[in-house]
Amino acid sequence: MKIFFLKTKEKIMPLLGMALLVVFGTSCHDDLEPVGFSQIDANTFFQTESDAAALTNAFYAEFDNGWTGRWWDSQGITQAGITGGDLIVLWGGFEHVERFTWNAASNRVDFNYNQWIGDIAKATNAIADIERIDIDQAIKDEYIAQVRVGRAFMLFMLYDQYGPVPMVVDPEITQDINTDFVPTRPSAAEAIQFIDDELKAAEAALPATYTGADFGRLGAGAAKMTRLKLYMHEKRWADAIAVAQEIENLGIYSLVPGENYGGIWVDEGNSETIWSLGRLSNNGIPQHFMANVLPGDFRDAGGNSYVSWNGWRLNWEIFDSFDPGDARLSLLAEDYLVDDGSGGLVMKEGRPAGDPAGVAQGGALIFKYGGLAQNFDGANGDGDVVIYRYSDMLLLWAEALNENGDTPGARTLLQRVRARAGVDALTPALTSQSEMRDYILEERFRELHVEGWTRQDLIRHGSFISAAQARGHSNAQDFHVLYPIPQGAINANPKITQNPGYGGN
Repeated sequence: MKIFFLKTKEKIMPLLGMALLVVFGTSCHDDLEPVGFSQIDANTFFQTESDAAALTNAFYAEFDNGWTGRWWDSQGITQAGITGGDLIVLWGGFEHVERFTWNAASNRVDFNYNQWIGDIAKATNAIADIERIDIDQAIKDEYIAQVRVGRAFMLFMLYDQYGPVPMVVDPEITQDINTDFVPTRPSAAEAIQFIDDELKAAEAALPATYTGADFGRLGAGAAKMTRLKLYMHEKRWADAIAVAQEIENLGIYSLVPGENYGGIWVDEGNSETIWSLGRLSNNGIPQHFMANVLPGDFRDAGGNSYVSWNGWRLNWEIFDSFDPGDARLSLLAEDYLVDDGSGGLVMKEGRPAGDPAGVAQGGALIFKYGGLAQNFDGANGDGDVVIYRYSDMLLLWAEALNENGDTPGARTLLQRVRARAGVDALTPALTSQSEMRDYILEERFRELHVEGWTRQDLIRHGSFISAAQARGHSNAQDFHVLYPIPQGAINANPKITQNPGYGGN
């Protein structure tokens, strides 16, 4: 069975068409004979291994489009963090996300749908174009597998946020700019099966991971990690346990030492990173994490100031849950230095008198993603954006074991993450399944805060809405576990049904 999504001619031009626009749109030689699209044979336009590499790299670039990359810019990780409650954003413009008052016409909650729907079509085009190239089959299969994993990742994230969405899987549709095909949404079972099958098929053609100049490419480890996320989302505990064991059996991942916890986002190729997006401070795609975090009066121990946009904080409740000796606190700060006007530096209390909850400051300062060490030119840093890491896998594995009745096994895995942080072993009294369930979730908040998973974790635990209501957001209702299909997509194709709770068809 074929599953498709709405393809508008303006939004999704095949890669071949875009390449031709570059070639002919920039030519200024009068002696060149104009060539129309119909005179180019798509079957021979891409011919070499370098063409296959270029097509693959063009798809990877879709993860980097946008202000700082689609995974965690102001509509990506921040959106998950605001709704999940670990990230506090002090700027205006995010109130409807924080307060659960969004609708089908709202900005920000539509970002991933509008961007990744088009990217999935581009992936389908790239796969078809690479398939037509006459090169060694193993090399061809590896390029195609990377794109298939990336496409499956996008489809999973869309499924998590919007439910099953119309999907591009047929290049005869995506590469036909004159198509009038109008799709509907697949069932949840169809979407899940497609994502699962894609990932399994791609793994066979991929190395476990990529290193050196290829670091950041999608290997079998990243494919398996996406399957783990999918199985956890669906509460398929036995399948989650099996794929977690597959990741462990690769034998290439381990926790970095606690004293180098911050190096996870700095040292490319470290043993904990399963997949990350590299960043450059002075060229390429930078990241602005510290600029987003730092207050305007912040100074470091040497009296240096930085570009400071004073926007992002960690929820005090999560900050207060850390043990005092936790190594992870090295990337958080309750207090910071300011210039008192005399040139001398003074300490600012994070929770001043009369404001014990720290509302004025909003929350703790966050120094993940390289911190100040990677903020070389003020605003732009080059700390990597780590999407999948080994500690995330261990905690998901522990959760699946606990839900499957193996609470002692879950304890063992949880202890590994806590031991790296240098905190005391769990009390022996923590033996019941329900207690372990709650504690694993709390440990995920400490370990993975502001990495994009809090919303998903809370939904899986059935506490996403109740947690929002406990923060005072009474508008949060059960249907908010999914975002609405953007109204523009429904206007363009009335066959696309809206998610419950948002009105429409």
